Amino acid sequence: MRRTHTKVGAPEETQELGIYDRKRDTVYYLQTDSIPGIFDRPAYLAEYEADDVDTTTPEAREVWYRGPVWSDDGRRALLDIRSHDHKDRWLMTLNLETAGLTLVDRQHDDAWIGGPGISGWWDIAVGWLPDNRGAWFQSEATGYSHLYTVDVESGKKRQLTRGEWEVSFLEMSRDKKYWYFNGNLAHPGDRRFYRLPLAGGEPEELTPRPGRSRVYISPDGTRLAIRHSYSNRPWQLYIQDNRPGAEPVQVTDALSDEFRAYPWRDPELIQFEAEDGAMVWARLFRPADPPGRTEAQGRGEGRKDR
Repeated sequence: MRRTHTKVGAPEETQELGIYDRKRDTVYYLQTDSIPGIFDRPAYLAEYEADDVDTTTPEAREVWYRGPVWSDDGRRALLDIRSHDHKDRWLMTLNLETAGLTLVDRQHDDAWIGGPGISGWWDIAVGWLPDNRGAWFQSEATGYSHLYTVDVESGKKRQLTRGEWEVSFLEMSRDKKYWYFNGNLAHPGDRRFYRLPLAGGEPEELTPRPGRSRVYISPDGTRLAIRHSYSNRPWQLYIQDNRPGAEPVQVTDALSDEFRAYPWRDPELIQFEAEDGAMVWARLFRPADPPGRTEAQGRGEGRKDR
């Protein structure tokens, strides 16, 4: 028997979330019936013929749970709940005594819920503010993944970052004064490191070099360990003071003499229009002297505007 990867359409596992009450020595399970939209049918079913669609009373969709995430005072718990069909993501507070759920935020997408800080299980940004009453999370409500806060009692939400760029690897500083995150403000493929006051404001750039930076903050918050790469240079490690304008100091040099000797190209960053009208970014490696090129083409004459 050959071991192979399961097909994409393979049945998903199902989950239940139980609460064990030590005083009563009993276990009770969350019921999903009260989750807003849990019985909604996917919009794509409208494209099917009536005979191909099950019109019986729909069942509650299966979900996955992440959490609970506890407030620092231990009084509140936040659950990240995702539907199996990837059309909905709910953030809900959990009442431990009743196993009841209260909606904090619902993110719906007829195509697919995803994005930095939202999809997968490795970069999910959900937590509590220092007052133990406000929660923070990321949402693609605007089409880009940004940082939001919400008062779980009043339901009032605030968007702290905005624009045609996305937040990733979001974290709160240990002293709870700043947010730290990667952002592609300069270009979709250019990910630099920023900090933002906890109450919001303008992001401050901490790693000005173009390329990609993955940053780790020292336990005392004073220094940054930076893994940085560029389109024609692999990852290297740098150390830098945690302040805007600080100069990074390179501490690794892993390039061989052969690598240094080769004239690696720095590709052009271009945009082109796709069939649906969307503008797509790409890297273009243009030959210095392509075969069959005319002298006029070599001077750039007749070349389309990039």
